[in-house]
Order: sequence, then structure tokens, then C-alpha cells
Amino acid sequence: MVHIDDVKPPQANRPEIASLMKLRGDIRSVFEHAGEVSAERLLMDSLHRAVSKIDVQSTDESGMRKQISRRISTIRDLLDDNKNGTYNFVSVTKTRIADLLKQRDEETGQKDVGMEWLMKKALEISNIHESGTFRRALWQQLINIVYPILAEVIAFCDYNDNLQLLEDTKENWIRNLWLAIFGDLELAPLHYRDMISPSDSTSPPESPTSADSISPLEASDRDHHHGQRLRETIPVKVFSNSGKPFTASFPFSWLIKKHIDQRYEMAGEKRAIQKRHILEDVVVVVNQRLGVLLDANVLSCEYQHYIDAYLKDFIHMTYTCGPKKDLQNKELECVTCAIKAAMVETRSRLEFDDERSPTKGLVLLHQTYREIADRLKQFSKLFNACPDLLEKHFDQLVNQEDEMILDVRAVEILVSDFLVPTKEECTQPALQKIWQDKMQRVKLLVENVILSVAQDRAGIYGPKSRRIIEVVRPKWHRIRILEIFFMNMYTSPRYDTHQTIFKMGLPVWNAFAGGSEMKSIKTIKRVKNLLENITKHAAKIDFKYGLECTICLSEVTNPVFLECQHVFCNSCISDMLAGGQRKCPTCKKPVAQSFQPEVADKRAFEKFQDFKERRNAFFFEIVSQLCFADNTPPDEKVVEGLLKLVVGRSSDAPQEEGVTFNTDCIDHTPAIRVVILRLLLQSSKERTTQYIDRYLKDIKPATGEDLELASQVCLMFFFCHEDFWFREAALALDPKLTLIEEATKRLTSAKDGLFNQSEVPNVKTLESIAEARFGLIVTAQFVHEISVDEEILKKYKSLNYLFEAAQTVCLDTICKQEAHLFLLKNLCKSFGTDALGLVSKNDQLKWILDESLREWVCKSKDVFVVLRGAYAEVRKGLNQSIQTESLEPLEQIYQSVTCSASMRDTVVLLAIFRQVTLEYGSCADQASLQIKEAMQEFIRTHTENVRHQEMVIRLLENNLYSDRCNELVVKPHDSQDRLRIVALAIHTLVTVICAEDNSLCCPLKILIKDEKLTAKETTFVTEIRKNFNLQRDDSSATELQQLIFNIIVRAFLLGVAVFNPELAKKVTKASHDLGEKLWNILDKDIKQLEMTTKTRDGIYLIHVVLARVTAYQHAQDDVLETGTLSYEDWESRFIAEFIDPIVQNQELEMYHVNEVVENDRTNIVMEHLQTPEPMLSLVDHRRFSERFTCLSEVWRYKMRISIDSVTTFIQRSGTSRYQLLREFFKVEPVLRVMKDLPKILLLQRRLIERFHRCIDAKEAQNLGPGDIARDDTVHDHSAGEVANGDQNDDKDVYQLMLCFLSAWNQVWPKSKRHVTLVEAYQQPLNIDYCNLATFLPTASGISTQLVDFLIRTHNEFVDTYCRIRNQENEENILPSSVTLTHLVAYDLDKDLLPLIQAHCHHIFDKEVTSATFNLDSLERAIEETFVRGRPRIEGTLPKLMFREGSRSLRVFQEIRAKVKQERLSRPFKQDILLDLKSITDLCDCLAVVDIAIGFLVSTGGEPDTNIIEYLAESGINLPKEQRSQITAKARHRSLKHILDLWQLLGVERAKRRLASEKQDPFEGIPEQFQDIITQEERHDLLRSLRYVDIEELISQLFEYIEINLKTSNPDVESFDPQSLLFEELMRYMKQKQHHNRGLRAMESMKKRNAGLTLGKAVETWILAVKYQAGIEQKSA
Repeated sequence: MVHIDDVKPPQANRPEIASLMKLRGDIRSVFEHAGEVSAERLLMDSLHRAVSKIDVQSTDESGMRKQISRRISTIRDLLDDNKNGTYNFVSVTKTRIADLLKQRDEETGQKDVGMEWLMKKALEISNIHESGTFRRALWQQLINIVYPILAEVIAFCDYNDNLQLLEDTKENWIRNLWLAIFGDLELAPLHYRDMISPSDSTSPPESPTSADSISPLEASDRDHHHGQRLRETIPVKVFSNSGKPFTASFPFSWLIKKHIDQRYEMAGEKRAIQKRHILEDVVVVVNQRLGVLLDANVLSCEYQHYIDAYLKDFIHMTYTCGPKKDLQNKELECVTCAIKAAMVETRSRLEFDDERSPTKGLVLLHQTYREIADRLKQFSKLFNACPDLLEKHFDQLVNQEDEMILDVRAVEILVSDFLVPTKEECTQPALQKIWQDKMQRVKLLVENVILSVAQDRAGIYGPKSRRIIEVVRPKWHRIRILEIFFMNMYTSPRYDTHQTIFKMGLPVWNAFAGGSEMKSIKTIKRVKNLLENITKHAAKIDFKYGLECTICLSEVTNPVFLECQHVFCNSCISDMLAGGQRKCPTCKKPVAQSFQPEVADKRAFEKFQDFKERRNAFFFEIVSQLCFADNTPPDEKVVEGLLKLVVGRSSDAPQEEGVTFNTDCIDHTPAIRVVILRLLLQSSKERTTQYIDRYLKDIKPATGEDLELASQVCLMFFFCHEDFWFREAALALDPKLTLIEEATKRLTSAKDGLFNQSEVPNVKTLESIAEARFGLIVTAQFVHEISVDEEILKKYKSLNYLFEAAQTVCLDTICKQEAHLFLLKNLCKSFGTDALGLVSKNDQLKWILDESLREWVCKSKDVFVVLRGAYAEVRKGLNQSIQTESLEPLEQIYQSVTCSASMRDTVVLLAIFRQVTLEYGSCADQASLQIKEAMQEFIRTHTENVRHQEMVIRLLENNLYSDRCNELVVKPHDSQDRLRIVALAIHTLVTVICAEDNSLCCPLKILIKDEKLTAKETTFVTEIRKNFNLQRDDSSATELQQLIFNIIVRAFLLGVAVFNPELAKKVTKASHDLGEKLWNILDKDIKQLEMTTKTRDGIYLIHVVLARVTAYQHAQDDVLETGTLSYEDWESRFIAEFIDPIVQNQELEMYHVNEVVENDRTNIVMEHLQTPEPMLSLVDHRRFSERFTCLSEVWRYKMRISIDSVTTFIQRSGTSRYQLLREFFKVEPVLRVMKDLPKILLLQRRLIERFHRCIDAKEAQNLGPGDIARDDTVHDHSAGEVANGDQNDDKDVYQLMLCFLSAWNQVWPKSKRHVTLVEAYQQPLNIDYCNLATFLPTASGISTQLVDFLIRTHNEFVDTYCRIRNQENEENILPSSVTLTHLVAYDLDKDLLPLIQAHCHHIFDKEVTSATFNLDSLERAIEETFVRGRPRIEGTLPKLMFREGSRSLRVFQEIRAKVKQERLSRPFKQDILLDLKSITDLCDCLAVVDIAIGFLVSTGGEPDTNIIEYLAESGINLPKEQRSQITAKARHRSLKHILDLWQLLGVERAKRRLASEKQDPFEGIPEQFQDIITQEERHDLLRSLRYVDIEELISQLFEYIEINLKTSNPDVESFDPQSLLFEELMRYMKQKQHHNRGLRAMESMKKRNAGLTLGKAVETWILAVKYQAGIEQKSA
């Protein structure tokens, strides 16, 4: 019996239908057993579609096509080459595919139903109809199963261009090893689960029946039988460290590297053993599998040959070459020689005999690299900073034999040649700047290498490297001395540098000829002598004969010049002249009788003082950076001299060969002494503490000066320890937890030390006090944090132990009173008395407050004092009247206040609220009633003067409420948070009510009018209602300005809800709970304000603005009368007049208002803290020794050094200087996040690598970070490591995501004006509530927006810096090459704050230790450390694209962008369709177009290129029979017609399915888009079809449905079935820039079919097609 399909024989070695029918069981039997069905033929027929799924790595379009063509050609040749025995590419590929099919069955738990299911699918009428025969349908179903798996196998084989090895090699060992590794299922694992789309891989598989509805055209999307979505695009991974492709030299080298690395990790985890033993363990394990393959296939090759081949790949996988392509080969050669030399060294040091074993050789290479990886990275950075290294010194660098010296040799070349200054560079300012730029590029890198050698304890650096560094170090110190001299002495922002100072560069360089070991006493003496000489030289320049007074033999004070130009102290020369001596004490020239001493012009003196500050900075940096380099101390004699400087004994005569630093060398400022003491404690703590112990014992009781110095030394000792403990905590993984634990530990330790005191204060006593101070400072910090966020208590349970330890120190030790007061001072002076609000409510913290303070804490602050004088006077009179029960004091002050009427009314109302309503409003006792009655009497007797009497009476009676709002009523035991909002609302209401009628407050006043509103007023109220949410994108105001305006308007509306509730209801659109709604909105706004200003006192800014409104009420045009001012214009003018001036000086305004509020004498808490303390005086030596811990001086409050304290200090400086500092701190909150940019870019690269075109948007939203993090944490490391360093840093994608969220949460409020955020992202993000879409760098994702914002901020600041310094920045860098060295980046706690502290001068006041800042040196240090030499970041960021088939809007848009499209003429379309007689031909032609579209979106092409020729160029040579079935006219169409051709063929296919088969023309359309059209809608539609181009409508609607409304579109759920059909269609046509004629037709359809919704799209299309068919039938 002959099957009907066998009437016509199969073509091209395809099996007979009988052979296909005989197949039973699992499909993998085709690949496991030889039979009548040729696996080779099946693979060959699947090849084109498989290759089309593989991602192309090249960025060049022609390169992409060549890569595709090469890949197809190679695979085809390998599949044809089936002669080389049984073990060849074909046999191995069949084994791999069979294994993957087996994994698929095991994954889904279903077996032995594969062929039955395939036959069932092939027998479907649609598949037979489109394929032509059952045999073709069945064969096509087999291909649909195989080609996605084949694509995965090919992509895996071609990682690192690995396939090229089989094509190019003539060496048998490479081919044999290639096939051996590929055939090993364990060594080269391929997992079916990795092929599944991420969301399906994390959820149970669907049942077989669930996939029955999947269209055959969606074969690339799903595994038909198992219903799981497969990856649409398969990435060909690149395992190079730079992320750039390279061609492998060793088969599957990335697998071997991964295999050996894993064995190292396993060996290292087992136990801490010697390197040699680890090496041997790894060899044993590797030999078990990999070693067998290597020995079997590589032994025939020379040892060094295969080592070199593997080493070449290994370097690509671990090392990133510099950007200069012409030097990359030389760089790689240097690195190769370095690794080979290191291998020799490692082999010798570990006594490892590799015996020319392939396995041992590779393991030895890995061991060597693990030891020298950091050194190679150091060299890479050095080379990138100075490419001249290879251009001029290649021979020196490449010459390495038995020891790796690459990095130290590079440093030697830099120090001995590149950085040696010429004579001109030492003396000419312009050339000196160029030399400094060179230093800036390499300074940190050279320091790192020298430090690494000094700290090497593992023997990583050999003897030759150490000898080189010993020679280099003195030379480097000499260079550094000159650089520090240039940086400090050559630049002064205030005064022109003396030309003679410029000439000092060469003498400084020569003074340290032969090198300078800065730890030696000899070199330090040179520095001291140099500074003394320069000081004398500068003094003579400014004062001709120097600055020493020859009368008192000291530095002159209040200089007076004689006619001979000698200078003396004013007091000295005055006394001399008064005694009758009329000759110059220096030159003996007579002094005229008419001469009267006058203090000279201060400019010369100030100029000299400026020089001394720069000299101090020079000395300080020499000591801190060079003397204490490597964290090791200098010589003992140097330490002795520095200790004398710390304790103020530098005037003592030096010991033999010792050194003292007098004031001619360095000023003895506390700032310098503190830093030197910190360095001494870190490097030689024992010696330093012994010296301080002796110093304390030697204090002379009769000398008050000694005692004052002793208190300073003690405080400096405390500060050093506190800073050290804070810095250690900042370096921990969880800084807050570490800080809590450290503080608890220190408080516990301090408790014992404070109880057990010796008779004489010693270092142990100092340490106990330092521990107590530190613990109490941390306690105050966390009390404040809890007041802002009580969730911290739940997160850090250990806070309970901290508070218990603090309570013990403050209540149960000898110095409990002092410690308790110290805690209160830190809490109130650092964070404001608002922080005490929590203390009064929290039972665990109530011990901090006395009963008397606890009662007043909620009402302690009077924010109305921002109104200054008038308010303070009225409040004073009111207080006196209340206390004396007499109105006379209030009457006197009321009459004497000189201010405007609006100001007087405002301060009276606010004073009444503050002193009467707030204190007595909720009381009903007799005293309270008397006070209220007395005040009402006062109002009645002053009717002619006191306006707004209704408001006054309501305040006195505490009845600011209505039936819709009672939020402004003061209630008993109100919380501090509630009273803050009440006070704000009252202040706003009073300000507007008392405002003049012609002021800018006038528009708001209409909201509380009693009479009926005019038409214009009604219009304005309507505008307020429209803008109630105030989320306008067109506003020019900044975020903070807009927020302040919002709060003022909403706070006033809270008052309107009392006086005019109906109007307030209308404005706010609140149906009920009017007051509650307004209160909640206002509360949310205030919290946002606190977050924006980074302080709980941010609300003060609103009160300052309101005070400005009251004080500066300039007459304005009546906006309602003229009608010329809209709501938006009024808002803009209000912001410009009142808000902008405050915001522009935000830091200074906050400083002043805090100062006024905190120092207000009605603030009970601050009054208590400022009361003189019952402490003992230091002048009593007996008490100094016996009760040292109870002295007020040792418990002085230390002002916290923070960013805010610096910015406030800059604002208070009152000068336009320090422009760079101002600009830096303006964007500092964003710059502090810049350190995370390299990690965020790395996260983006890894996610693109993993998910590019492998996931759709819906899946990304359903996946959480944990779902992908546990899958090997995206283990492939093709994009390199974190840009700034260690190979093991942040490999975990989950950790990178945490880093991303940390950065986002810090900057999102500042980025809102630059990026558009959906509501879900307008808040801090928590990883537990994020999905994968949050992190994916899509075109509109927040990941891309965050990186864009950071790069924009960086570039803008770099441009600002260049403008300030009048420089041009010609250097740009690509985002992919960004490292920390390219960024204005730092760690706030580790880098910036220590730098600020180093330029902070502590002032030891009686009660507090305040601080000033040397802004000149701070600006210079920030510039040199973080800013100078940073390039702009320019270039396109890679974007992740979601998985889509060839039919998507994005794909079509990309094709239109790459290949300009043209329409086919209508006659030509008809000719094409006439040639396609069968639906099989039509489907074959459409399949070819689909393949071409898939390639075109990746590679692009020339518009006039023929489609078939284009596919051939890409390696897609279609079978002859398939080419013959494509119509000649369609075959000769070019790429510029491809989208129109796709549309034509798709529409025709759908029409034929509808007409001949009565089938659904669209497959996979959700039911919500297949609603039935009503008769009325049908009638309207048919009538309107007469007036449009029916063919155009059918084509455009078909494309819209096919692309947007199918289940294969991940965004299909975003389309609303109730939206208007033709409106959506018009929007789509505009997106693809459709011609106007078609849009006009759709506009006509929209008007005539207003009721047609998107849910009826399919039925509309069907009706249009039937209507067209009817017309054509009539025409025929």
C-alpha cells in the first residue's frame, strides 16, 4: 500500500513518509540510533533557522554578516564531513542533542509521547494546508523541535570564536582535544533548563495540552510539546576580561579555566594549608577528568607550545589591554613574558615539578596568576596612565627571565625618567603645571606599588623587585617633596605668589639630591632647615628686614615700621620711644621727633600669614604622607621631636642629633597637632602613650599655661581615639551594626575605668574617658535616628544593649553628672532639641531627661522667633502680663513696637497662640480662664488698633475648628510632631490674613472671604482647584522651591477648612474627612521636605519664607482686577519673590534659624544646657589629679565635622571666593554615589549578557532578584571585573543589585527633574519588593536613567571645573572603560570626611570645641585628590532589548532606522499575489521574509540589495526547491520593500485562511479582543467603509493586530479592550511615521465609528475583508 505522500518522491535525502510513520517513542531516537531518518539531514535542514537565533557579537554590520556566513559555512562543512571515523563533529553533536532531549523529558517528567504528539500536530489541517503535504508538515515539526536545541549547541561551541579552531587548525592535537572536550558531558555541560526563558525556568512546566493552541509560526518561542518558552535569542558569550571578542587558540579554554578555578576554590575552602599542598591537591582533582583528556590528546604536542596556546587565551580572559590598539600587541607580549617569568619563580619557590605534564603545567599557570593578579592590574593601570612606557621602554619591560618585575620596572622607569623635572619645570609656572598633571596621573599608582612591596609578607615580590623598590623609594620621596612644595607654595587664592618663591623650586629639588628617605632624622632636618630659610626669605620680601622684632626677639605683633623700614612690635617700639630712646635698635639710625608709632597696613602682614598657612600645609603633608608612609613610624629621634610638637614643648633644646620644630618651621596649631598625634598613635602607640604618661606626671601645678596645654593634649587624645573608632566602623560591611557593637563595648569598658582612678591622671584614665565620650556620641546619634525612623530599633536589636550601657555610665559612675550632660549636649547641639521628642515618649530612653525637662520638651521650641525683634518684644510683654496678671507691660510694648501694621498684627496673633493657646488653650482651670478673659479685655480696649479680632478671639478660646476640620485645635498631651504642623498651619494662616490687600498673598485671601466671589475670583479658585496636586511638569521651579510652595498653599487650605469649609471642600475635591485629608497631605509633604533637606529642621525653611512674606510685602498689581496674571504666573512670582532667595542660601538660612531657635531663652532645654556647669577648675592642681574625670574641660562638646558644617562655614565666609568648593558641595550628594557607577555598569553588562533578547517585559516583572541570583549568580564573567579592582569583588549579582539600590535611594529625589519616573519608582526601593525589570538597562528603565543621570552630573561638574580654572578638557572616555580613577568619586566616610578633618582647625572654647576650616587648603586638596585630570564620559550605553519575534514594533522601527523603506506599487502587489497560487507557496515565501527580517534587524543592509542575495551573503543558501517556490517577482524585491512585502504576504495568508478554510485568520489572540460587533456597529462600519481605502485599512489593521494583540507580545495586557479602536490605530501609525493620507482615512473612520473599541479589532478586520471580497465579486 502506498501512502499518498509517496506518490511524489521526497527531495534532497529527506525520508520517505513510511520511514517517518515508523518512528515511535522518543524523538531523541533519531539521534541515538542510525535509521532510515537521517539525523544529518535533519540537522542540515535546521541549520539556517538555528543560526538565525544566535546573537551576533560584532558591532559592524558587514562584520555581522561575515560572522553569520562564516558560522553557517563552518557548521555545514563539519556536518558534511562525516568520514573521519565514528568520532567526529556529527557524532558528537548528535550525542549532545540526544542528551538535551533527554534532559527535556526529565525536566517535564513526560516520556515516550514525542512522535505521537508531532504526528497529531502535523495532521492539523492548518499545518498540512500550509506545508502542502503531510510529510512536509511532519518534517517541519521535527525541525521546530530540533533547531532551537541545535542553536544552543552551536552557540556553546562558538564561545570565544571557538569554532574557528576546527576550521583553521592543521594540528591534530587541537582537533582531537576539541572533539574530546565537546563530547564530555560533564566537562562541557549543556543544560536544557538554561534554554528555557527565565520565568518558565522558575515555575512548574505546563501540561502538554496547554501548548496545543500554539501556532506553528511561534515555534521559535516555545517547545511545542512541553509548552515552555525557549530563549528567542541565544547569546554567544565572550569570556574576555574586557568584554571584547577574541579568537581562541586553545579548545574550550574558558571551560578549562573555569574547571581549574573551581577546584582551587574547593581546595581553599577545605582547610588553610600551604600553597604547595593546595597546588598538589588541585592537580590530583583535575587529573581525574580533565587530565585524562589532556594526556590523551596533548602529549604529542610540545609542552611549551600548548602552554603558550592556553596562556594566550588565559591572558585575554584575565587581563584588559589599554585603549591604544597600536600598543596592545606589545602590552600582551610584556604580560606574557611576565607570567612566564613568574611561573619559573613559582615553580622554584614551591619546589613544584610539573614533569612536562599538561595538567600540571596548566595548574601551575593558574597558581602563578593567582599570586600575581594584583601586580598585573597595577601594571595595566600604570600603562594606561602613561602609554610612553611601552613606546619608549619596551625592551626594558619585556626583558624578564626568572622573576616577574613588570610592575616595579614600570615604576622605576617612571621615577627615574618620566617624572624627573627639568630645570624649566622647576622654575616656570606654566611648565610646572604640566609636570603636576603628569604626577597626578601616576601618583596613586606608584604609591600603591611601593606600599604593596613594603607590606608583602607572602613572598609575592622577589628579591630583584625588592632591590628595585629600595632604590626607587628615596627618588620617589624626592619627587613627592617637590610636588607637595609646588602644590602648597606656588598657589595662593588670595595673593599673588612671589616671583622669588617660583625660583625656589630648583633649590628644593637640589636640596634632596641623591634621594630622600623621609623617615630618617637627616632628611627631616633638611626639611626643617628648608622651611626656616623659606620663612625668613618670605619675611624679608614682605618686610624687607624680616619679621623678627629685635627688641623682644620674637615674631612681630601689630607691626610698626620705622623710616629705615625695620619692623617692631607696636608695644615694644612705643615703650622704647616713651623711654627717650630715639634710635633704631637694629641699624641705630635716628628716629625723628615727629614720628608717632602707627600699626602698618595689614595687607603685608596678612600676605605673610597666608604664606605661613601654605608653609604649614607643606609641612603637614610631608609628615603625614611621607614620614608615616606604609603606616610605619619614622626614626625614634623624629618621633621624639613630633611628640614635643604635640604637647607644646618644641621650644626645648633638642637632644643630641635630635630635632625640634619651632614656629619658624611650623605653627603649633591644634589642627596640626591633632593629626600628628593621630599618626603617632597609629604607628607607634606604645611609645606615644608612654610619653604622654610622663608628660601628665610632669605638669607644674603653679603654671596655668601648662594646665591649659594639658587640657588640650587630653582633648586631642580623645579626638584621635573617637575618630579612629568611627573610621574603623565605617570600613565594616555593616557600618551601623559595627558602630553599635563598638560603642557598647567601649561604654562597658569605660564604666570600670571611670570607677577605678589613680591619684594622678594617666593614659588609662584618658582611654576610659575617650571610650565613654565615643559611646555617648554614638548613643546620641542613634537616639536621633530613631526619632526619624523607629524601624531602626527592630532592625538593630543590639541598640537595647547600647542604651543600657549608656545609662550605666550616665547614672552610676563617679562622673555621671558630666557624662549625662555630655550626652544631652551631643543630642541637642548636633541634632536639635526635636530629637528629645522621642526621649520623652520612649520608656527605655526616659532616663536621658530630668522630670522638669521632660515636661517641657514638646513645647520647648518657639519657631516664630524667626520674625526676630518685633515678635520677641511682644512675646516678652505678653509673658510679663501673664506673670504679673496686669495688662500694662503688654500695652507698653504694643504701643512702642515700630513696624508695619501687617507685621504688628502678625506678631500679636502668633504671640497669643504661642503663649496663651499653646499653654492654656486646652486647660479649663480658673487661672487659665482668667488669662483668657484678661486678653479678651485687652482686645476690646484696643479695637481701633487690633485688627482681625475674630481670629484673636478664636485663638484665645482654642476654637479653630469647623464641622469638617478640627485639626488646628490644641489638645492635651499633643505630640511634638503634631504641634509642629499646627504651628506651621497657624503661621501660614496668620501671615495671609494679616497681609496687605495689594500683596502677593492677595489671591489666597479670597478663599476666606465672607462675601460672594466675583467672576475673576471664581476663575482663580478654579485654577487653584486644578493645581491642587501641584504636579506640574512645566514649572521652572526647582524641586525644593515647588515643595515649599505646595506646603504653604496646603497649610493655608487647612485654615480655610476652618473659616470656609465649603470652599475648601470644593478646592480639595474632598467629599468627607476634609481636615484629615489635608492633614495627611501636609504631613507627607513635610516628611518629603525633611528628606530633601536631609534634616528634621527642614520645616524651619517654611517659617523663614513666611517671615519674609510678612517683612517684604511690596505693593503688587491686583492680580484679580487686572486679569493679566494666571495662577501659574502668580505661583512663579511668589516663588521668585519669597522662596527663591531663601533656597539659594539654604545652608546659611538653616544655620541662622537654628542659631536663633536654639538660643531662644524660652527654650527650656537649651537654657538648661547653657547653665554654667558645677565643674571644677583646672587651675587647682589637687583637683586636677584627684577628680580628673569630673572636669568640664575633658567633657567639652566637640562640634561634629560633617558636610553640612563645611557648607555652612563656606556660606558664612561671606565671600565669593572658593567657587570650586561651592560647586563641589552643591552636587556632593550625587558625587558621593559616583563610586558605585563602575559596579552599576558591571551589573548592566552582566544582565545584558544574560537576558538580552532572552526575556520579555512581563517575565522581567514576574522575576525577583533572588530568582536569578541563585542561578550561579550570573557566573560567566565575560564583561570583566568591577572596574576598580579586585577580581573577587562583587561577583555576586545580588550584591551588585544591592549596590544599585543603595545608589538609587540616595539620588532619586535629586534626579526627578531630569528623568521621568513612574509612581512606583518615586520612592526609596527595597530589594525584597523589586523585580528584575528594576535593574535591566532598557531604554526607558530606571537603571539606564540612573547611569545617564550620574554621567551627566559628572560631565557637568568636570565642565564647571574647567570653566572655573579656565582650562580645556580634551580627554574623553567611553562608559565601558570607566574606572574609579576616571571619576570624581570617593567614599564619604573613608575619603572625604577624613580629608575635611585634616583641614579643620579645632578651637578649644570653655564649653565646646568648635571648628573652623582652612578653605584655601581644603579647596586645593579636594581639587588634587578628587577632581583634577578627570575626563568626560562620552559614548553610547548598551541597552537591553526584550525578547521579541520578528514581528514587533521595535523590530520594525529598527529596520526602518537601518534600511529606509519604500512602498510596493499596487499593480506589483497584485502580480506577486497572482504568482502565489497555493497557500504552501505563500507560506514558504513568508518564511523566507521572516528569516530575512530576523537577520536584518541585527546586521542591517543596503536598501537596494536583493532579498535572496542578502540571505546568501549572510550564509543562508536556501534549498533549490524552496527558491523555486518563491515567486520571481517577490524574489527580485530588495530590502527597502521587505516590510511592505511582509505585510502583503501576511494579509494574503490571513485572507486565504478565512476564505477557503473557514479558519481563524489570527492565532493566539486573547478572547478580550474578539468581541462580537453589534448590528448597529456593523451598519455604521459598512457605511463608513465606502469612504476609505479599504486595502489600506485592512493592511494597517492586520499589522496592528499581528504585532500588538497576540499572546506572544509580552505587553499585550497593557492594551485596554475598552479603548477606541481607530484612535489606537492612528497612534500606532503615527509611531511608525505613516503617511498623512492614511492617517486622514483613519481619522474619518474614527469619527464615523466612535463606539468601536479595541476589543472588536479582529471582528472589524474580518468584516472589512468580507466587505472587500463582496466588492471584488460584484466587480467580477
